[in-house]
Amino acid sequence: MSKIGIGIIGLDHWYWALGSAYDISINPNAQLVAISDPNEEYVKKIAKIYSAETYYTDYHKLLENPKIDGIIITTTTSMHKDVALAAAKAGKDILIGKPIARTLKEAREIIDSAKNAGVKLMAMAAGVLPGDPIKKLMDNGVIGEPFAASASLFAILPLSEPGVLEPGWFVDPNKAAGGGFIDHAVYLAAQLRGYFNSEVKRVYAEIGKFIHRRYYVEDYGVALLRFENNSIATIESTFTAPISSHNFMRIIGTEGEIEVSGNIISIWSKKEPYNQRTYIETSPPNPVFDRSYVEKSVPLPPFANVYKPTIDEFIKCIHENRQPAVTGEDAYKVLEVCLAAYESIRKRKPIQLPLETEVDVAEILKNCL
Repeated sequence: MSKIGIGIIGLDHWYWALGSAYDISINPNAQLVAISDPNEEYVKKIAKIYSAETYYTDYHKLLENPKIDGIIITTTTSMHKDVALAAAKAGKDILIGKPIARTLKEAREIIDSAKNAGVKLMAMAAGVLPGDPIKKLMDNGVIGEPFAASASLFAILPLSEPGVLEPGWFVDPNKAAGGGFIDHAVYLAAQLRGYFNSEVKRVYAEIGKFIHRRYYVEDYGVALLRFENNSIATIESTFTAPISSHNFMRIIGTEGEIEVSGNIISIWSKKEPYNQRTYIETSPPNPVFDRSYVEKSVPLPPFANVYKPTIDEFIKCIHENRQPAVTGEDAYKVLEVCLAAYESIRKRKPIQLPLETEVDVAEILKNCL
């Protein structure tokens, strides 16, 4: 099979950008054709490290490259719409960063432009991908009917680029979608929506600024979600981790519980063999032992193994000419849940979904923190 040509636009969200570049470079079915970023010295260096054929400082030039089948957008969130619309017009399939946009209006424009152009639109951190081990356990009835969950992700303050302690655009509410809450609440809301197989119907939230007071965004947030199937969940997302990021999730069902801490899944159920607490380690295999790594050795950036299922699915859906497992519509629903949390802060009450008006997170943070 011919390799799928991929281009990466933007090194702003460098966690995703470098992770994507690594995952493409070791995927035997793909070729990293080009990377684009306005900083020529930086993009030239990254392109060389990950064996991209070329680089551009103008993403429009990248979109003109006929070798590129799909593009990955890892710019600031504020640039997502303009880049996505240009990519759709150029006929390129799209994998867009998280969240899909800063507003629901922008998200809908992205979705409609991809649909009208007949290109595939997949979103990062917008749903549960095929093969998810927790979803498989739940679908097999290990904990019975799930009805409640609590999920937390405590993160360190983002780095604007590798080795730079200042957070840069990540704490600019006019470039990002918000602060410590939405930055990782998108992951948690997306997972729970998939695990419960239900949409969220009501959101109540509280946020605050406790440690990083000099920035214009929250560093802590917690939201209570009620789903259409009446399941209940809390999501907690922060920039308050003292040393390193860490996560925890507990899903409760009528027959048992599943807990996730880091890369360890714990199952405790009335059903055998899980009536004795069972532990499963989900760490992916060390890439050094993979043949593709031996054939093309490249530096392993942070979290690349976590992003790999998303990159692999994007490449696979292009090759198979099908819609991705996680779509723009999924990303829209997840964004709506997160924006409802900020609207709850503004109105100081639970918010029913779907949202009836646009939510201006930057204005809410300005007036409510």
